[in-house]
Amino acid sequence: MSIVDQLLAGPRGRQLLFNLLQNCGDQRRLARAVVDVMNRDATPAALVRLVAEIQQVSLPEKFSDGILTDCVKTSVESAVYWESPDEEERVFQYPEVRTALLPIAQVVAISPATTWWAQEFTPDDQVWVGRGRTWDALPEHPNQLGADPTRLEQWRKCAEEKELSPEHFSGRWWSVPTEGSVPTSRAHRGATGLWWEEDTFGYEFAEVIKVSVAPDARVFTIYGESSWARLCHDYPLDVTALKQYDWQAVTGLCRPWVMPDWSEVLRDFDVVHLTVAGYLGTAGRAIEIGKGAVSVVAGWAPGETYWLNNKAELGSTITRWEARRTPEYRTEWHQVGA
Repeated sequence: MSIVDQLLAGPRGRQLLFNLLQNCGDQRRLARAVVDVMNRDATPAALVRLVAEIQQVSLPEKFSDGILTDCVKTSVESAVYWESPDEEERVFQYPEVRTALLPIAQVVAISPATTWWAQEFTPDDQVWVGRGRTWDALPEHPNQLGADPTRLEQWRKCAEEKELSPEHFSGRWWSVPTEGSVPTSRAHRGATGLWWEEDTFGYEFAEVIKVSVAPDARVFTIYGESSWARLCHDYPLDVTALKQYDWQAVTGLCRPWVMPDWSEVLRDFDVVHLTVAGYLGTAGRAIEIGKGAVSVVAGWAPGETYWLNNKAELGSTITRWEARRTPEYRTEWHQVGA
Protein backbone atom coordinates (compact mmCIF):
# COMPACT_ATOMS: atom_id res chain seq x y z
CA MET A 1 0.00 0.00 0.00
CA SER A 2 1.41 3.41 -0.98
CA ILE A 3 1.80 6.28 1.47
CA VAL A 4 -1.13 8.02 -0.24
CA ASP A 5 -3.34 4.98 0.31
CA GLN A 6 -2.16 4.67 3.92
CA LEU A 7 -3.00 8.29 4.68
CA LEU A 8 -6.51 7.93 3.29
CA ALA A 9 -7.17 4.54 4.88
CA GLY A 10 -6.34 5.29 8.50
CA PRO A 11 -8.12 7.64 10.92
CA ARG A 12 -4.79 9.08 12.08
CA GLY A 13 -3.74 9.62 8.47
CA ARG A 14 -6.98 11.38 7.56
CA GLN A 15 -6.75 13.55 10.67
CA LEU A 16 -3.21 14.50 9.62
CA LEU A 17 -4.47 15.54 6.19
CA PHE A 18 -7.19 17.73 7.68
CA ASN A 19 -4.68 19.29 10.07
CA LEU A 20 -2.52 20.19 7.08
CA LEU A 21 -5.55 21.60 5.24
CA GLN A 22 -6.28 23.88 8.17
CA ASN A 23 -2.66 25.00 8.11
CA CYS A 24 -3.03 25.99 4.43
CA GLY A 25 -6.56 27.36 4.34
CA ASP A 26 -9.16 29.26 6.32
CA GLN A 27 -9.44 27.28 9.56
CA ARG A 28 -12.79 28.77 10.52
CA ARG A 29 -14.45 28.07 7.17
CA LEU A 30 -13.18 24.48 7.15
CA ALA A 31 -14.22 23.93 10.76
CA ARG A 32 -17.68 25.36 10.09
CA ALA A 33 -18.11 23.08 7.09
CA VAL A 34 -17.16 20.03 9.19
CA VAL A 35 -19.55 21.05 11.97
CA ASP A 36 -22.29 21.55 9.39
CA VAL A 37 -21.87 17.95 8.24
CA MET A 38 -22.03 16.75 11.85
CA ASN A 39 -25.09 18.82 12.70
CA ARG A 40 -26.99 17.84 9.57
CA ASP A 41 -26.23 14.10 9.79
CA ALA A 42 -24.11 14.19 6.64
CA THR A 43 -26.82 15.33 4.25
CA PRO A 44 -25.71 15.47 0.60
CA ALA A 45 -25.83 19.27 0.62
CA ALA A 46 -23.61 19.51 3.71
CA LEU A 47 -21.09 17.07 2.24
CA VAL A 48 -21.01 19.01 -1.03
CA ARG A 49 -20.22 22.22 0.87
CA LEU A 50 -17.42 20.55 2.84
CA VAL A 51 -15.89 19.05 -0.30
CA ALA A 52 -16.05 22.47 -1.97
CA GLU A 53 -14.25 24.08 0.97
CA ILE A 54 -11.53 21.42 0.84
CA GLN A 55 -11.08 21.84 -2.91
CA GLN A 56 -10.73 25.63 -2.57
CA VAL A 57 -7.65 25.34 -0.37
CA SER A 58 -4.47 26.28 -2.22
CA LEU A 59 -1.91 23.54 -1.61
CA PRO A 60 1.88 24.02 -1.57
CA GLU A 61 4.21 21.99 -3.75
CA LYS A 62 5.57 20.32 -0.62
CA PHE A 63 5.28 20.45 3.15
CA SER A 64 8.15 21.32 5.45
CA ASP A 65 9.39 18.90 8.08
CA GLY A 66 8.32 21.27 10.85
CA ILE A 67 4.72 21.53 9.67
CA LEU A 68 4.46 17.78 9.10
CA THR A 69 5.90 17.00 12.53
CA ASP A 70 3.45 19.35 14.22
CA CYS A 71 0.42 18.10 12.30
CA VAL A 72 1.32 14.45 12.94
CA LYS A 73 1.69 15.36 16.62
CA THR A 74 -1.83 16.78 16.74
CA SER A 75 -3.23 13.69 15.03
CA VAL A 76 -1.41 11.28 17.36
CA GLU A 77 -2.56 13.12 20.48
CA SER A 78 -6.19 12.94 19.37
CA ALA A 79 -6.15 9.13 19.22
CA VAL A 80 -8.43 7.31 21.68
CA TYR A 81 -9.11 3.57 21.92
CA TRP A 82 -11.53 3.41 24.84
CA GLU A 83 -14.50 5.26 23.37
CA SER A 84 -16.24 5.87 20.06
CA PRO A 85 -14.50 8.11 17.50
CA ASP A 86 -15.51 11.74 17.79
CA GLU A 87 -17.89 13.19 15.23
CA GLU A 88 -15.15 15.03 13.35
CA GLU A 89 -13.28 11.77 12.80
CA ARG A 90 -16.45 10.18 11.45
CA VAL A 91 -16.84 12.98 8.92
CA PHE A 92 -13.47 12.10 7.38
CA GLN A 93 -14.66 8.52 6.77
CA TYR A 94 -17.20 9.52 4.11
CA PRO A 95 -16.03 8.50 0.61
CA GLU A 96 -16.68 12.00 -0.77
CA VAL A 97 -14.43 13.54 1.88
CA ARG A 98 -11.68 10.95 1.43
CA THR A 99 -11.67 11.61 -2.31
CA ALA A 100 -11.39 15.35 -1.66
CA LEU A 101 -8.40 14.72 0.62
CA LEU A 102 -6.51 12.84 -2.13
CA PRO A 103 -4.61 15.87 -3.54
CA ILE A 104 -3.20 16.83 -0.15
CA ALA A 105 -2.19 13.20 0.48
CA GLN A 106 -0.29 13.29 -2.80
CA VAL A 107 1.58 16.44 -1.72
CA VAL A 108 2.53 14.74 1.55
CA ALA A 109 3.82 11.71 -0.33
CA ILE A 110 6.14 13.74 -2.60
CA SER A 111 7.44 15.99 0.17
CA PRO A 112 11.16 15.28 0.82
CA ALA A 113 10.47 15.34 4.57
CA THR A 114 8.42 12.13 4.30
CA THR A 115 10.89 10.00 2.35
CA TRP A 116 11.72 7.98 5.47
CA TRP A 117 8.14 7.44 6.65
CA ALA A 118 7.86 4.00 5.05
CA GLN A 119 11.45 2.91 5.64
CA GLU A 120 12.36 -0.20 7.58
CA PHE A 121 14.06 -0.15 10.97
CA THR A 122 17.30 1.88 11.01
CA PRO A 123 19.64 0.67 13.80
CA ASP A 124 22.08 3.58 13.59
CA ASP A 125 19.70 6.32 14.75
CA GLN A 126 17.74 4.80 17.63
CA VAL A 127 17.33 6.76 20.86
CA TRP A 128 15.60 6.31 24.22
CA VAL A 129 13.47 9.13 25.62
CA GLY A 130 12.85 9.68 29.33
CA ARG A 131 10.25 12.34 30.24
CA GLY A 132 9.23 14.09 33.44
CA ARG A 133 7.32 17.06 34.82
CA THR A 134 10.56 18.52 36.21
CA TRP A 135 14.25 17.84 35.70
CA ASP A 136 14.34 16.09 39.07
CA ALA A 137 11.39 13.88 38.11
CA LEU A 138 13.00 12.31 35.03
CA PRO A 139 12.86 8.49 35.10
CA GLU A 140 15.90 6.38 35.88
CA HIS A 141 17.77 5.03 32.89
CA PRO A 142 16.59 1.46 32.14
CA ASN A 143 19.08 -1.31 32.86
CA GLN A 144 17.90 -3.15 29.77
CA LEU A 145 15.58 -2.47 26.84
CA GLY A 146 14.34 -6.00 26.22
CA ALA A 147 11.22 -7.45 27.79
CA ASP A 148 11.38 -9.87 30.70
CA PRO A 149 10.56 -13.32 29.19
CA THR A 150 9.19 -14.60 32.50
CA ARG A 151 6.87 -11.63 32.90
CA LEU A 152 5.74 -11.94 29.28
CA GLU A 153 4.90 -15.59 29.84
CA GLN A 154 2.92 -14.65 32.96
CA TRP A 155 1.14 -11.94 30.94
CA ARG A 156 0.12 -14.52 28.33
CA LYS A 157 -1.15 -16.97 30.94
CA CYS A 158 -3.09 -14.21 32.68
CA ALA A 159 -4.70 -13.21 29.37
CA GLU A 160 -5.68 -16.82 28.66
CA GLU A 161 -7.19 -17.23 32.14
CA LYS A 162 -9.26 -14.10 31.75
CA GLU A 163 -10.60 -15.39 28.43
CA LEU A 164 -11.98 -18.40 30.33
CA SER A 165 -13.43 -16.30 33.14
CA PRO A 166 -17.18 -15.52 33.12
CA GLU A 167 -16.27 -11.95 34.08
CA HIS A 168 -15.03 -9.67 31.34
CA PHE A 169 -12.50 -6.94 31.90
CA SER A 170 -11.43 -3.72 30.25
CA GLY A 171 -8.86 -0.98 30.67
CA ARG A 172 -5.73 -2.41 29.01
CA TRP A 173 -6.63 -1.06 25.59
CA TRP A 174 -3.14 -1.07 24.07
CA SER A 175 -1.54 -3.74 21.86
CA VAL A 176 2.11 -2.86 22.39
CA PRO A 177 4.54 -5.28 24.06
CA THR A 178 4.52 -4.78 27.81
CA GLU A 179 6.21 -6.38 30.81
CA GLY A 180 9.55 -4.63 30.66
CA SER A 181 9.89 -3.93 26.94
CA VAL A 182 11.28 -0.41 26.54
CA PRO A 183 10.46 1.56 23.37
CA THR A 184 12.95 3.57 21.35
CA SER A 185 12.40 5.98 18.49
CA ARG A 186 14.24 7.55 15.60
CA ALA A 187 16.69 10.38 16.29
CA HIS A 188 14.73 12.84 14.15
CA ARG A 189 14.36 16.40 15.48
CA GLY A 190 15.96 15.08 18.65
CA ALA A 191 13.66 12.06 18.81
CA THR A 192 10.32 11.29 17.23
CA GLY A 193 9.38 9.99 20.67
CA LEU A 194 9.55 13.55 21.98
CA TRP A 195 6.99 14.84 19.50
CA TRP A 196 4.70 11.89 18.88
CA GLU A 197 3.05 10.10 21.81
CA GLU A 198 -0.48 8.76 22.20
CA ASP A 199 -2.35 9.44 25.45
CA THR A 200 0.36 11.94 26.38
CA PHE A 201 0.74 13.26 29.92
CA GLY A 202 2.12 16.61 28.76
CA TYR A 203 5.60 16.22 30.20
CA GLU A 204 7.83 19.24 29.58
CA PHE A 205 11.33 17.92 30.34
CA ALA A 206 13.19 15.03 28.74
CA GLU A 207 16.49 13.26 28.25
CA VAL A 208 17.38 11.63 24.95
CA ILE A 209 20.04 8.92 24.95
CA LYS A 210 21.65 7.29 21.93
CA VAL A 211 21.10 3.51 21.68
CA SER A 212 23.63 0.98 20.42
CA VAL A 213 22.04 -1.92 18.51
CA ALA A 214 23.55 -5.39 18.16
CA PRO A 215 24.31 -6.23 14.51
CA ASP A 216 22.54 -9.59 14.76
CA ALA A 217 19.22 -8.17 16.01
CA ARG A 218 16.27 -9.84 14.27
CA VAL A 219 13.73 -7.22 13.23
CA PHE A 220 10.06 -7.45 12.31
CA THR A 221 8.89 -4.27 10.60
CA ILE A 222 5.20 -3.37 10.56
CA TYR A 223 4.68 -1.54 7.26
CA GLY A 224 0.90 -1.56 7.39
CA GLU A 225 -2.18 -3.68 7.94
CA SER A 226 -0.86 -6.77 6.14
CA SER A 227 2.27 -6.85 8.34
CA TRP A 228 0.21 -6.53 11.53
CA ALA A 229 -2.22 -9.18 10.28
CA ARG A 230 0.69 -11.54 9.63
CA LEU A 231 2.05 -10.97 13.13
CA CYS A 232 -1.36 -11.69 14.68
CA HIS A 233 -1.94 -14.70 12.42
CA ASP A 234 1.44 -16.31 13.11
CA TYR A 235 1.46 -15.57 16.86
CA PRO A 236 -2.21 -15.23 17.85
CA LEU A 237 -3.46 -14.47 21.35
CA ASP A 238 -7.20 -14.29 21.97
CA VAL A 239 -7.91 -11.11 23.94
CA THR A 240 -11.65 -10.79 23.35
CA ALA A 241 -12.52 -10.59 27.04
CA LEU A 242 -9.72 -8.10 27.69
CA LYS A 243 -10.23 -5.76 24.75
CA GLN A 244 -13.76 -6.08 23.42
CA TYR A 245 -15.33 -3.17 25.29
CA ASP A 246 -12.61 -0.73 24.27
CA TRP A 247 -11.96 -1.95 20.74
CA GLN A 248 -15.64 -2.45 19.97
CA ALA A 249 -16.24 1.16 20.98
CA VAL A 250 -13.53 2.54 18.71
CA THR A 251 -14.30 0.31 15.69
CA GLY A 252 -18.01 -0.43 16.07
CA LEU A 253 -17.38 -4.17 15.61
CA CYS A 254 -18.43 -7.03 17.89
CA ARG A 255 -16.04 -9.78 16.81
CA PRO A 256 -13.37 -12.06 18.30
CA TRP A 257 -10.30 -9.94 19.07
CA VAL A 258 -6.68 -11.04 18.82
CA MET A 259 -3.27 -9.45 19.19
CA PRO A 260 0.29 -10.75 18.85
CA ASP A 261 1.44 -13.08 21.61
CA TRP A 262 4.67 -11.28 22.40
CA SER A 263 5.90 -14.20 24.51
CA GLU A 264 5.97 -16.22 21.28
CA VAL A 265 7.13 -13.44 18.95
CA LEU A 266 10.36 -13.04 20.94
CA ARG A 267 11.40 -16.56 19.95
CA ASP A 268 11.80 -15.43 16.34
CA PHE A 269 12.34 -11.66 16.59
CA ASP A 270 14.24 -9.35 18.90
CA VAL A 271 12.77 -6.08 17.66
CA VAL A 272 9.33 -4.96 16.43
CA HIS A 273 9.26 -1.67 14.54
CA LEU A 274 6.22 0.28 13.29
CA THR A 275 6.88 2.70 10.43
CA VAL A 276 5.38 6.18 10.41
CA ALA A 277 3.29 5.36 7.33
CA GLY A 278 2.26 2.07 8.93
CA TYR A 279 1.02 3.90 12.00
CA LEU A 280 -0.92 6.53 10.04
CA GLY A 281 -2.61 3.84 7.96
CA THR A 282 -3.45 1.28 10.65
CA ALA A 283 -3.72 2.80 14.15
CA GLY A 284 -7.30 2.67 15.41
CA ARG A 285 -8.62 0.56 12.52
CA ALA A 286 -10.10 -2.92 12.74
CA ILE A 287 -7.63 -5.15 10.90
CA GLU A 288 -8.91 -8.45 9.55
CA ILE A 289 -6.82 -11.41 10.74
CA GLY A 290 -8.84 -14.33 9.39
CA LYS A 291 -11.57 -16.72 10.58
CA GLY A 292 -13.65 -13.77 11.70
CA ALA A 293 -11.05 -12.36 14.08
CA VAL A 294 -9.87 -8.75 14.03
CA SER A 295 -7.20 -6.69 15.78
CA VAL A 296 -6.25 -3.08 16.50
CA VAL A 297 -2.90 -1.29 16.50
CA ALA A 298 -3.30 0.73 19.71
CA GLY A 299 -0.91 2.53 22.02
CA TRP A 300 1.91 2.72 19.50
CA ALA A 301 3.58 5.87 18.18
CA PRO A 302 4.72 6.59 14.61
CA GLY A 303 8.15 5.12 13.95
CA GLU A 304 8.29 3.44 17.37
CA THR A 305 10.39 0.37 18.14
CA TYR A 306 9.88 -2.18 20.92
CA TRP A 307 12.59 -4.53 22.17
CA LEU A 308 11.61 -8.10 23.00
CA ASN A 309 15.14 -9.34 23.65
CA ASN A 310 18.23 -7.53 24.90
CA LYS A 311 19.84 -6.65 21.60
CA ALA A 312 20.49 -2.98 22.40
CA GLU A 313 21.89 -0.87 25.20
CA LEU A 314 21.99 2.78 26.15
CA GLY A 315 25.08 4.72 25.14
CA SER A 316 26.81 7.61 26.85
CA THR A 317 25.53 10.40 24.58
CA ILE A 318 22.80 12.29 26.45
CA THR A 319 20.96 15.45 25.41
CA ARG A 320 18.37 17.40 27.39
CA TRP A 321 15.18 18.83 25.92
CA GLU A 322 12.49 21.20 27.12
CA ALA A 323 8.96 21.73 25.78
CA ARG A 324 7.95 25.34 25.14
CA ARG A 325 4.70 26.96 24.09
CA THR A 326 4.62 28.96 20.87
CA PRO A 327 2.47 32.09 20.36
CA GLU A 328 0.10 29.82 18.40
CA TYR A 329 -0.30 27.62 21.52
CA ARG A 330 1.64 24.74 20.03
CA THR A 331 4.24 22.78 21.96
CA GLU A 332 7.75 22.54 20.54
CA TRP A 333 10.77 20.72 21.94
CA HIS A 334 14.10 22.55 22.19
CA GLN A 335 17.49 21.16 23.12
CA VAL A 336 18.80 22.89 26.23
CA GLY A 337 21.95 20.96 27.01
CA ALA A 338 24.04 17.88 26.47
